[in-house]
Amino acid sequence: MLTVAGLWGLSTGTAFAVVGYDSHISDTSGSPTLERGASGSLTVFATNLGSTSWVKGSASQVDLANCCPVAASADASWNNGWISDSHYATATQDVVANGQTGTFTFNVTVPLDATLGTHTFPFELVLASTNEALHSEGQSLAVKVVDSTPPVISLTAPAAGSTSTSGAITLSGTAGTATDDSATVTLNLWPGTVAGGTPRLTRTTTRNASTGAFSVVVLLANGFWSVEARQSDASGNTASYVTGWTVAAPSVTFSPASVAAGAHFTVSGSGFPSTATSATVNLLDDAMFNTSYGLCVGDNCGTSSVALTDGSFSSTFKTFPTQPLGPYRIYVSTAKVAISSEVLTITAPDTVPPAAPTVDIVPLYVNTANKTAVQITVSGEVGTTISGSVTSSGGAGSAALSGSLPNGSITQTVDLSGLPDGVLTASVTLIDASSNTSGVGSDTAVKDTVAPAAPGQPCIQGSADCAPGHPCTQGADCTITNDPSPTFLGMGAEPGSTVRVYTNGIEGAEQLCQTTAGPDTSYVCYTDITLPQGTRTFWANATDVAGNTSQNSTDGSCTECGPNSGGPGTVDTTPPTGIMTAPAIAGQTPPPVTGMTPTLTATADGTGSAVTSVQFQVSSNGGAWGNYGNLDTTSPYSGTSTTALAQGPTQARALVKDKAGNTGYSDTISFTVDTTAPTSTITFPASGAFYNAAGWNGGCGTAAGDICGTASDASGSGVQREEVSIKGSNGKYWDGSGFTLSPETFIAATGTTSWSLAVALPSADGSYTVHARAVDKGGLMESGPTVTFTIDTIAPNATLSTTSVPSDPSSTTVTFGFISDENPQSFQCTLDGVTISCTSPRIYVGLAVGAHIFSVAAVDRAGNVDATPATFNWTVALDTDGDGLLDDWETNGVWYNPTANSTCASGTAGCQFINLPAMGALPGTRNIFVQLDWMEDSCHSHRPSFAAIKKVVDAFAAVVPPVRLRVDMGPDSPLDYTNYPTSFTTWGALSKARALTHYSQLGSVVGNQYNWTRPTGDTTTAKFFQEIKEDTSGFIASGREPFFRYAIAADRFDAPGTSGISRSSAGSGGSDFIVSLGAFQPWVCGSTTHGVGTPDDQAGTFMHELGHGLGLGHGGNVKYNNKPNYLSVMSYAYQNTGVIKRDANGNYVAGNFDYSHGTLAPLDETALNELTGLGANAASFGVRYYCATTGLYAATAP
Repeated sequence: MLTVAGLWGLSTGTAFAVVGYDSHISDTSGSPTLERGASGSLTVFATNLGSTSWVKGSASQVDLANCCPVAASADASWNNGWISDSHYATATQDVVANGQTGTFTFNVTVPLDATLGTHTFPFELVLASTNEALHSEGQSLAVKVVDSTPPVISLTAPAAGSTSTSGAITLSGTAGTATDDSATVTLNLWPGTVAGGTPRLTRTTTRNASTGAFSVVVLLANGFWSVEARQSDASGNTASYVTGWTVAAPSVTFSPASVAAGAHFTVSGSGFPSTATSATVNLLDDAMFNTSYGLCVGDNCGTSSVALTDGSFSSTFKTFPTQPLGPYRIYVSTAKVAISSEVLTITAPDTVPPAAPTVDIVPLYVNTANKTAVQITVSGEVGTTISGSVTSSGGAGSAALSGSLPNGSITQTVDLSGLPDGVLTASVTLIDASSNTSGVGSDTAVKDTVAPAAPGQPCIQGSADCAPGHPCTQGADCTITNDPSPTFLGMGAEPGSTVRVYTNGIEGAEQLCQTTAGPDTSYVCYTDITLPQGTRTFWANATDVAGNTSQNSTDGSCTECGPNSGGPGTVDTTPPTGIMTAPAIAGQTPPPVTGMTPTLTATADGTGSAVTSVQFQVSSNGGAWGNYGNLDTTSPYSGTSTTALAQGPTQARALVKDKAGNTGYSDTISFTVDTTAPTSTITFPASGAFYNAAGWNGGCGTAAGDICGTASDASGSGVQREEVSIKGSNGKYWDGSGFTLSPETFIAATGTTSWSLAVALPSADGSYTVHARAVDKGGLMESGPTVTFTIDTIAPNATLSTTSVPSDPSSTTVTFGFISDENPQSFQCTLDGVTISCTSPRIYVGLAVGAHIFSVAAVDRAGNVDATPATFNWTVALDTDGDGLLDDWETNGVWYNPTANSTCASGTAGCQFINLPAMGALPGTRNIFVQLDWMEDSCHSHRPSFAAIKKVVDAFAAVVPPVRLRVDMGPDSPLDYTNYPTSFTTWGALSKARALTHYSQLGSVVGNQYNWTRPTGDTTTAKFFQEIKEDTSGFIASGREPFFRYAIAADRFDAPGTSGISRSSAGSGGSDFIVSLGAFQPWVCGSTTHGVGTPDDQAGTFMHELGHGLGLGHGGNVKYNNKPNYLSVMSYAYQNTGVIKRDANGNYVAGNFDYSHGTLAPLDETALNELTGLGANAASFGVRYYCATTGLYAATAP
């Protein structure tokens, strides 16, 4: 669908002025942008709405001519091949007939003196012979004249890549002198090799108006500098020239980096010419590098000049107290200029005293060894001096501290041997350059030159008698240990002192460990040194926190307890041994079988010391070892547990422990614990299964009936026998030949771990239960499994519940539904002799033309098959060309009853003959039939012109293979357009199309939904589409509905006057559509709001809405509309103009009504090229672009 505003976006204009001539401007090529002296072309597309063709070179030649005055009128000086100063061009086509679009192209050349801006070329179409306007519409084309050439600028000094030995640099060069060129030159400077971002410095100057020369002096610090010279013109074009060089001036440094206003600091310089005897030192503003005087030498501030010696100086300067605060550079001027690379920050005058300093004494403890070389570090404000001393709490005396903090910290070595023992205190204050004095900073240390007393004798920890913090006492086994790296205990050490334990080694005293004494004088010392077995001597000493070391502890012989315990000590590291004696011995075969709580016994022996205990352990079924019974401390050793052992293979052993704490294991024995009954499984029959004779007899893989299964006793004594009972459908049990026994009776099966019992197929259908149980060799019997199953020997019966053979006899798809008298069940479907398993419904697709037979048989759960399948026969008719019309109908016609909605036999009541052969239908050729009814009144008719319909018919005929389109628009309308308008056959008596009462609007629209049928409660007089379709003399009553598509040509179907709509967009009834061109020119009956549309409007809209019924959309393989490369009337861009093609003369001509003939390639929105997808024929097409903001189209060639 397409609205008038969306198509043209133009005023409706006035009535045409020349009889037989009328035109409409349909599109333009747009407005080019050109430089002075450049050329370009402009194109106008105009549609011939008059009755007279425009013929080039004749009296009916039509020209594109200059017209009405506008803000900036056309200038003949731009003429580039125009017909005359007032006539731009004539149509590129030799003939432009009614409804066709002519192309008018002319060239322009921009004069060299043209002013910048937009120049307008108004135009209108005129009859060349009389210069009369056809249809004035007030249109114009425009050319924008621009200047994109920037000025020319360069820098000549300093030379690129050169080195300057002075910090005063002269920048010079030349700039553009054209009239539009700016007189101002901007110079941007950056430190480093990259010219970009915010400039460090910017200078501006004015270039010489005649020569373009410019120069400016800048002051720069040492390093590489990049400079950019820039100049712009009146059009905004900018020229840029970038170069760079190195500044290597003399060196200038200062200290400190920050100084208060009115305070002193030092400046040094070197590398100045040796011939220079003095230099001037000043401040340079860091932001702009401008000189700012604010320095004086020394305290008197008399001058800022200093003497040079061999090109160098170093002097103390003072800033003025009133100097503005902020960052500065030091600027030195003599035979050469130099600027400091670093920044001096001037801060507010200093009236604040320094913070108290940080004082640190090292070491924390001063003893005899280090008392003459104590390190004292003072840290604080840079540049201050220190004043202080060190005193002792132990008595009189002090040591002085002095010096300065040039870097914020100083360390001094001080002799404190003259101070008495006690707490040492170092107290310091700081004095800054402004004589401000800080608070006191201090630190303390301890002076201690007296050694501690010797600690108590160390002993070895080995039992509860020897514990940290308690004196060691001689216990019964205190002289025995199995730890070759023992822990030492002791008392009597100075709290906090470091205790070291020694022993006699090969080369004398050997330190074993060290530790810190506790507040109660005890100590615990761990060693990782391995000692040999035997008796050794141990002693200890103590070192206090000040580093003074005591005498050694009293020597003595001690192996475990002490102090001074005396006597030998034993180190025993050999584990004890054991031998298991019951319930088996090691290696006994076969292993004996026991109950759940057997008694275990063993013997044990300690090699280095006596056995103290035995703990029995067991492992069941290869699992982890666990304790069995209680710990036994008396020989002979035995163990019994009240906790039952697990079923299966079991191992046992004894864990033996001696007095030294060594442990060892006995040998391992094996035996079997059996407490579990055997288990059975029933392999056949299966629980819940159904069986017929074949299923029963083959269940266990034998020809006769059997019940079978398996049994196991994997962790026990083994399966002895299997017993089976069978309960029949009568409630009795199997006796070997029938079901006569009660209560339950078991019969021995054949086999043990794999067993079976022969049972013939029971004679009665019904439910049965099998119960099996196994007995092991130890006599244990399981309860056993049971299965319940059903014997079923009666076959089911299937019936067809639904049969969905399509109303189209040529359809190759059919659906069958079916049920059975048994449930659940399965089905077997047979089509034309081919049988498969199936479920309901069963759908067949792709059936061949001809007769078909379908049958379905039910299969129940026992495998019984339906002996009398349900059957259905039908025939698929032939439709060679696939157009939905059977070959028989296209050859012989078809009888159809619209009331019964089915084909019928000739002579049947209500049966009508549809003479498709007479209407042009042919087997093997695709046929489309459309009946179009139209609205009309006494003034005008909405029936499309025959010429318009011919364009659509020809488009379908051009398809390969061709499609034969027949459109019934009344008895006088052409049936065959092949030779129209020269000669043609009309529909005549075959026609059912009719003129309809004229309504201003057909149907209604609610929201965005068009109502094809009358909504409930609507009482308007005008009929709705479906009501017209269902009239007694209407389309449905004619019997054509299965064979024709139906359309109505109306005035409007909605208020905006949309061009048409297809019922396919509503989701049903895709064969219906509406053509509504009442809002399209040319206007009729003296109205300025109602029309019938041009032949192109009628052809394009009819083909567009018919295309929707054929399944076509607005955007091809994507949903978007107005795609320039979707060359189809389905796109709004081409609906009313047709596709633009290049003719034999190379001209782009609209009016080619067609659908797209290929699949579009996707468009990349980031690199848009709308010609993508047109392929090798892209040059043969023109495209139309849509502007969403204006709703206008612009046509252009590729």
